[in-house]
Amino acid sequence: MLTWVRNLVMQPVQQGQEAIAQARLTAQHTLDHLGALTELFTAELEDYSRKQVRRVTLLAAGLLLLAVAYLVLCALVGVLLAGPLGWPVALAIVLALNLLPAVALLCAARNVQPGELAPVTRQEIQKDVQCLKVLIEGKKKSLGE
Repeated sequence: MLTWVRNLVMQPVQQGQEAIAQARLTAQHTLDHLGALTELFTAELEDYSRKQVRRVTLLAAGLLLLAVAYLVLCALVGVLLAGPLGWPVALAIVLALNLLPAVALLCAARNVQPGELAPVTRQEIQKDVQCLKVLIEGKKKSLGE
């Protein structure tokens, strides 16, 4: 009889210890997974940053060269047109020729997009959320809720 009582008392304790061990294991796996997601996000962010720095550097160098060439071209066109047309008309033509490429360049710059930030990390997090939903639904069904 004493063994039966002891087994009756110890069974919930053992189940509680198993639940605690399972919770610890789940927490450890969760932390490991979050660490892996953090590493993935960091790697993607570094790659994104390198691409953006390269893009900005190339854009700045191109703009500087374009500005110098553009000023020389404007001066040349103004001097060439000033003789036969006069300075006011020459400057008006140079101004009109400046507006067209400026608008085209601004439109082209607006259409350049760097892409989505950390797409793989976002996809992994979405998978994790779906897995957690399935796990929670499974636990609810097993508990009879």
